[in-house]
Amino acid sequence: MNFPTNKEHISYSEVKNWRECPWKHKLMYVDKIETYENNPYAEFGTIIHDTIESYLKSGAMRTDDVEARLQEKWNEMNFDSAEYISKMVIQRKKFDLKYRHEKFDSWVKSANNILAAIPEFMEYNFGDWEYISAEEQLYEPMPELGLNFKGFIDAIIKSKKNNKEKYWVIDWKTTGPRGWYVDKRRDFLVQAQVGLYKKFWAEREQIPLKSIGCGYALLKRNTRQERCAWFMPVSVGPKFITKSEKLLESMVKSVRKGMNLKNRSNCKFCPFYQTEHCT
Repeated sequence: MNFPTNKEHISYSEVKNWRECPWKHKLMYVDKIETYENNPYAEFGTIIHDTIESYLKSGAMRTDDVEARLQEKWNEMNFDSAEYISKMVIQRKKFDLKYRHEKFDSWVKSANNILAAIPEFMEYNFGDWEYISAEEQLYEPMPELGLNFKGFIDAIIKSKKNNKEKYWVIDWKTTGPRGWYVDKRRDFLVQAQVGLYKKFWAEREQIPLKSIGCGYALLKRNTRQERCAWFMPVSVGPKFITKSEKLLESMVKSVRKGMNLKNRSNCKFCPFYQTEHCT
């Protein structure tokens, strides 16, 4: 093994963390300092993902247990407690931001609105569609880098719209009421996740790139049902693939050389900010 993380693979999230700050990548993946903290956004997203996955497989949207699952997590993690709220206020204050607490009932309402919108969202964007896979694992060799690329595709479907058949690689993203701002939607690093998933899945399945679409399904909390699901397609052609491959190559070479520079312009929300690990 000649990679500093002592793993035989890299993932998109690892590449993203490196691109944002090589020093943060070192702390997380080389030094293996644990940073994850349970939070309502991740728990909400997991339950939404699971319910949509079940819908794609069965064709029936079953939401009868969603509120109970949310309640179980909220009780377990004490997300509505004064202690948790105080902790979040302090964390946000480090970045000169205010914390706006969302009560449990608003999360339940958002979940119901999002899930109720999914069947129409799928029909509108993909016409007649067929379930292919969910949580499809990628572990694809990159011989030129001596590593594998690891990832999980949220959903793969085959659509028929306007008499044209096409595969779609979809990633579900739960967001705030405004979705993603234009700058984020245009950010290559953001687009690269589904772009890389499409590239590696197409190569493995030997399907031409032009026969596969990809994009993000943005699922918005705290907004009306008719506005809470929006599809953001990502165009992935030969130029995009070349740029993605160069990104992977740059990351691997940089990490191997130990070029762990601190990117002071990306400290916002970094778990290591103002800690013993990064001063």
